[in-house]
Amino acid sequence: MRHTYFGQEFELEKQAAETGPTEILMVRTQRRDLFFSSQSFYCKTGNVAYFSTRLAKIGEICHRDDSETVLFARADTRAYSSVNDAVHVRVDVLENVATFGPRGQIKNTQPGLGLGSFALSRVIAWLQDNHPDASVEPGKLSSVDAKSENKERRHRFYAGRGFQVSYSNDEGDGRFWADKATDLIARYDEDKVTVLSFSQYARAYFHLCMEKAESEERGQVLAKRIEYLEERKVRLLQYWLKRSVALNILVIVVPLILWQNGIL
Repeated sequence: MRHTYFGQEFELEKQAAETGPTEILMVRTQRRDLFFSSQSFYCKTGNVAYFSTRLAKIGEICHRDDSETVLFARADTRAYSSVNDAVHVRVDVLENVATFGPRGQIKNTQPGLGLGSFALSRVIAWLQDNHPDASVEPGKLSSVDAKSENKERRHRFYAGRGFQVSYSNDEGDGRFWADKATDLIARYDEDKVTVLSFSQYARAYFHLCMEKAESEERGQVLAKRIEYLEERKVRLLQYWLKRSVALNILVIVVPLILWQNGIL
């Protein structure tokens, strides 16, 4: 039965097509600006409706600790995954029962950045708009994802969105569920995740290119300056070496000549 369930889920993931606009997300940390694209997917097969929000990293900008100077920028071309950094809900329309996933649990590969909350908020909003009276079947909480401070973070993640949470042991195995979709809360931390329009993202990219060009120009000027100083240092060393040799000649050779001539 479980194999059939996951087989159906896998087919839904493959059949789902993009729906709605692509959103650009920016997450700012102490030293990096991380950029992600967010895309929703939808399909309906028989009595089962499927909706998913998937995230894909598209790049990052690394800054100095004390300024906005760009140290490096990197693009990332990974495609959307239906399993990692993705949240979906499948609804049995006849039974009016919703199940969150994938695979009965939500896996966020970059916890603490607010990305999982963003994806979950989009899925909850869709569920409330389309199936507000659906009950939410229990999903799985694994002790594997409850190491150290992540256990409390994970609890806040679910409880803060209206899910009921219970545990079967102290290690963190348990489940999450809700009596009705309307009990859930579609929210995310806007202080962590900023949604950019394409024009805002384009301006940020243009600013990055300009700053990178200016940084490269400053780097070239600095390299030439260093080269000049190195050459000057060599010339100074050569000069002082010659002076040192001449001084040694005066100190040693001249007294010797005077001594030989009986002057000293």
